[in-house]
Amino acid sequence: MKPLQLANSSNIQVGDEVVAIGNPLGLTGSMTEGIVSQTGRIKPDANTGEFWVPGLIQTDTPITYGNSGGPLLNMYGQVIGVTERGEAESETEVQGFNFAIPSNTVQRVVPGLIVHHTYQQPWLGIHVVDITSDIAKDLRLNNTKGVIVVSVELCSPAERAGISAGKNATTIDFQRFNSDADVILEIDHKIVRDISDLINYIDTKNPTDTVGLKLFSNDGIIHDVSVKLAPRPTVHSECTAQTVFNQNVSNISPYRNQSSQLERPTLHVSGGN
Repeated sequence: MKPLQLANSSNIQVGDEVVAIGNPLGLTGSMTEGIVSQTGRIKPDANTGEFWVPGLIQTDTPITYGNSGGPLLNMYGQVIGVTERGEAESETEVQGFNFAIPSNTVQRVVPGLIVHHTYQQPWLGIHVVDITSDIAKDLRLNNTKGVIVVSVELCSPAERAGISAGKNATTIDFQRFNSDADVILEIDHKIVRDISDLINYIDTKNPTDTVGLKLFSNDGIIHDVSVKLAPRPTVHSECTAQTVFNQNVSNISPYRNQSSQLERPTLHVSGGN
């Protein structure tokens, strides 16, 4: 038996043709085809309901029971991912919206699983939401780049670094957050356009790495903050079962302005998309 070759999944592009091999619904040795619909997708972890699965390949290749967990191949017969059945109401509604774990993720995670029977995920310990145009207007931002911190988990690297979810609650575009919460603009000098940028970048780090965040805080000043990541805890950890929401944690940060002003100076952010 000859093993399949793993391709570099960072080289795939939207529109690339792909095929999945497996036994859908018990039909042995079936092949289905499609294209790469998008890369870098994130989705909630169905097993925990607490964390995100980052960096996924989205594909319209039909995948159902029997060929999920099998290889997603490029036109050279190289593995670019391991397929995962998408969400569907019935077995007949599985076409057009499926995912695959990238081969680069497989190469990074599997050796640790073989040796240690576990894999430690890097953890920052915050919950964030994207910035819509209405939210940007309310926060006096001139564009929608960045993410708003809506909660900070207790005992997390983010809490130790003094990242704040603020305390002045508001709701805009059906998103509940605090108007004085920190806004993450960059991570390691890379612009954070949305949630997926932040989550996908954290996933490339080791649990003991330190990352640099550029924050826009309620004092109207941009701050550079270093955060040492940690291994992701279990969902049922006594400490992480609670989050800091609508609670001012600014007193643990050396740079915080203790005023709770509701309006910020207008922020102008430069940089690419």
